Amino acid sequence: MATCTAQILVGLAHPNHGGINPSYQLFLSENSRPCWECYPIGTSSPGQVWKNEGYTVWIPPGPENILKCGLLMVALHCLDRVGPVTVNKELVNSAKSMSENIMDKRVDFDQGIFDGKNSKEILTDKQFKELYDMAKKMRKIPYDESVKDRDSRIKLIVTIFGGSSIAGQEKEFKKHKYNVEIAYSEWID
Repeated sequence: MATCTAQILVGLAHPNHGGINPSYQLFLSENSRPCWECYPIGTSSPGQVWKNEGYTVWIPPGPENILKCGLLMVALHCLDRVGPVTVNKELVNSAKSMSENIMDKRVDFDQGIFDGKNSKEILTDKQFKELYDMAKKMRKIPYDESVKDRDSRIKLIVTIFGGSSIAGQEKEFKKHKYNVEIAYSEWID
């Protein structure tokens, strides 16, 4: 049975009081195969349809890419609703040009796609790296340049539980331009 070993809240940094105005949450589930599950927080406004109603599941392309896969998932699936303007259009368009299945509700980077005759990768290693490098550059919601930078920053609050595969990889967050807070769980007797 899989167990949740990490959580990431995605949203905007609050301009006055710290914290976060969350829009999405991701859970890392691990056992025989890790997977990231991404859920929107809240309900749609009347007449508004989120592109990601329900949840999305990604199975990373290998143990060395678990955190990178989660951060790419944030950039592709979570930045459409974080602010009033979509900031990830270029990244999404690039991803779609590389793989017609990258925006599916379930993406298995490890197994790929089987059409009954042939199996093909979702992304090659080179494509994954290219998209991940693009994702590292995203941070600002471009809605009002007169607003202080900290008011428009994408924020991640990460909770790492005991036994998580992403423990020890915290330096990876510094390669991104997000505002990040990391919390660790501790066993209390």
